[in-house]
Amino acid sequence: MKEILVANSKLGEAKEIEHYLQRFFQVSIITEPYEVRKNKLEFDLLLVDHNFTPNAGIDFLMDILREKQLPVLMLTPADDPQCSIEALRVGAFNYIVKSGGYLRLLNIAIVDAINKFNEKLELNQTISDLKTQIKALEEKTGVKAPPIDRPKPFTSHVDSKEGFQSEQPEPE
Repeated sequence: MKEILVANSKLGEAKEIEHYLQRFFQVSIITEPYEVRKNKLEFDLLLVDHNFTPNAGIDFLMDILREKQLPVLMLTPADDPQCSIEALRVGAFNYIVKSGGYLRLLNIAIVDAINKFNEKLELNQTISDLKTQIKALEEKTGVKAPPIDRPKPFTSHVDSKEGFQSEQPEPE
């Protein structure tokens, strides 16, 4: 059974989330950032509520992600879209807006986050293995693999007189 750590400063809310999720996962709760150390970062997903720290849990999220790669879902307030954007910017996998019925979404969002995170880890491992194999083949044959042509990123340009312009490749 997957282990979920719920980080929420309001014990009542945390217990409500735990009660709902315990049908699907093993759930632990912390109400203070220092309590994460007793869990030794051994869980499959971190569910952080925006109320967890005075900085909307973002500082805590950054500290955790510096120590360990893991999927994180952020519970954000309905009246603060900036919180969602900031959570994604610092490394949260996704966010869920705390509005009516959000608990029903948690199970699906958690499973999705864990699955996609594991797929990303597997993909990164495959890429690493392939790079190792290429290097070994290059050393064995003495032939260097040609560089991979990557498509140029597109940017949109807005001209104040003419409005939106078509996408154009960035200048080299």
